[in-house]
Amino acid sequence: MLVIFHAPSRQPSTTVVVVAGADGAAPVGVGPGPVVPDGVGLGGVGVVVAGCDGLPEVGDGDVELVVEVGSPDGVAAWSPICPHTPPAMRPTTAAMTRATATSAPVEMAPPSPRTLLLTSTTLGLAGAATPQATWWEDRAMTEQPSIAGTRLTPDGYLAAYDAEASALLDAATDLDADVPGCPGWVVRDLLSHVIGVYRHKIAALEGGQAPQERTEGWGALTASDDPREVLRETHAALRVLLDVDPATPAWTWWPPEQTVGFWQRRMAHETAVHRWDADSATLGVAAAPPVPHELAVDGIDEVLGWMRWPWDDAQDEATGQQVMVSTDEVSWTLTIEPTQVSVEAGASESAVALIAGEPSALLLHLWGRPTDTAPATGGDVVALRLLRERIDMATS
Repeated sequence: MLVIFHAPSRQPSTTVVVVAGADGAAPVGVGPGPVVPDGVGLGGVGVVVAGCDGLPEVGDGDVELVVEVGSPDGVAAWSPICPHTPPAMRPTTAAMTRATATSAPVEMAPPSPRTLLLTSTTLGLAGAATPQATWWEDRAMTEQPSIAGTRLTPDGYLAAYDAEASALLDAATDLDADVPGCPGWVVRDLLSHVIGVYRHKIAALEGGQAPQERTEGWGALTASDDPREVLRETHAALRVLLDVDPATPAWTWWPPEQTVGFWQRRMAHETAVHRWDADSATLGVAAAPPVPHELAVDGIDEVLGWMRWPWDDAQDEATGQQVMVSTDEVSWTLTIEPTQVSVEAGASESAVALIAGEPSALLLHLWGRPTDTAPATGGDVVALRLLRERIDMATS
């Protein structure tokens, strides 16, 4: 039986291919792809296995089960599958219900314990390469990390979430006003988006896993709905679910932090940026109140932290250039490699470019918003462009 643990490209992926006997015999190999031909249970997408060696090509008749890590039923929790797989991407045996090569749903019995820990020693693979550890691999999944120590308290995030949502509702006086930072949107569209974000997080926290997509969209409203009232109700419903210990386990799309604390932070920042959007639509960009100082500094830290995602697409011009991002007394240094961006707190004398500004303007700049006080940028234009490309991908 061939079991494929397949991570979609949007995940920071390693894909683990396990070959095991139907009777629970020890696995016979894992290895690099493409190991699955086009059209085999993956919609024509080949499979690549990172950091392992030894598996030969397989035919479509060998595929027994495909488990998509990152699918709605594949990330609620994890158990060891391969030491090379980031913890947040390891599916539970309960999640091992997915499509066969013919896309028919199947149930898989819990695998033998001997199929759950694969190393070059247990596989007997001579000369198997030792993979580079992913930076989050040894982290506790209940950590509440920040890069520069900017993290607010849980109560601070919840207070910001409440205050910014209230201000967003107050600003939404003209539902047909254009939103400067979201071309093509009016305020009604903005509210629908925020409603959708809140509904999605409610489903994630209530269900304990990535929610199934909705055909009509998470922010769908009927013709008779007042989006302001729907937003008020949805905010209140999510608030109840967020008001727990931040270390409470929860599904998130960010591997190092599978906790409610991630959503406390994320929803405070999501709401603050969209509150600014609503104010800029009503008052204009120059008159829109800034994101509060402490919240904005932490929002910068959050966005820059996402740069550490392992990137699938290589930036050929990246050669280790360092870019410093600075606001007030807090700085971050980002080192740009072709498929990796490392981020550290503090300044660097080796930085070849700089982005600096007051906290709210800098945060809004990172999120692609027009501001009246744009941050100052200077130095290596290639390095700045490469970082901007990564930021745009992470915030889109």
